[in-house]
Amino acid sequence: MIKKSYNFYLSDEANGMIDASLVAADARSRSEFTEKAIRFYAASLSADMHKEMLSQELIKVIRDNIKNAENRIASALFKMAGEQAALFLFVSDKVYDSATPDVIRAYHDEAYGIIRRYHGVFTFDEALENAIEFSRNREE
Repeated sequence: MIKKSYNFYLSDEANGMIDASLVAADARSRSEFTEKAIRFYAASLSADMHKEMLSQELIKVIRDNIKNAENRIASALFKMAGEQAALFLFVSDKVYDSATPDVIRAYHDEAYGIIRRYHGVFTFDEALENAIEFSRNREE
C-alpha cells in the first residue's frame, strides 16, 4: 500500500498517549499507531451506527411478538369466557329449582379441584365425565 505524508497537529497529551501505547498496540512506529487508531475509531463509529439500526429493528420485532402474544391470549380468554357463559346458562337452567346452597358450594369446590387437576385446561367431555362421577359420589 502506498503511503503519503500528512501534517496534523496533536496536543502534548495525545502525543504522550501515542508514545505510551506503542508497545500495547504492537505498532512499530507512530505512523502505524496513528493509522491503527484511525481505523479502530472509524470502525467504532460505523458499528455504533449499525448498533442503533439493529437496536431499533430488535425493538420492533419484540413489540410485534408481544402484540401477537397479547392477541392470542385475548382470543383464548374470549373463547373461555364464551364457554363459561354457555355452561352457566346451561347449568342455571337445569338447577334453577333443585339447587340448594350446599349443592352449589359442593359444585363450586369440585370445579376448582378439577381446574387444579387439569392445570386450567378442561374440555366439555371431561366436564361431563366429572359430572357423572360427581353425581355417583354424591348419591353414595
